[in-house]
Amino acid sequence: MSEGLVSSVSPKDLGIIAVILYIAWAIVFWGGFLVQNSKDSYRAQRYYEGRKHKLHEDALEGQLRQVNAFGEVAHAHRVKCQEGGPTNPWDYTCRLYYLTGQTASIPQRKFGVMVDATHVTQMSALYPEDAAVHISAPRQ
Repeated sequence: MSEGLVSSVSPKDLGIIAVILYIAWAIVFWGGFLVQNSKDSYRAQRYYEGRKHKLHEDALEGQLRQVNAFGEVAHAHRVKCQEGGPTNPWDYTCRLYYLTGQTASIPQRKFGVMVDATHVTQMSALYPEDAAVHISAPRQ
């Protein structure tokens, strides 16, 4: 029975079926890709729009020095805060740099910081500066 079905389909019909299957596959594959890209783009756009109303990193570093966060900031040679980025749950990841000689300064501690437009709203615990150590997520 199936032999009759296969023999009744012309090469032209097989070509049309192959093209239809290819188009269906392309729609599924590229459609998923485009949807994911638009989600990522929207997420990044929301992140950067929200950044406009956040405390700037220079002001944050000044506030951390002023209050001597963890009782250690005053002892650090330098405090450097960087934006967390769209995938980091913290607004900033800050590092404390300590002198290791006359001129060398390396990061030895890190912590996460949440901010609003004017001040710090939440800080993580202090962690060792180690690539394997991840700062725990902020409280909701």
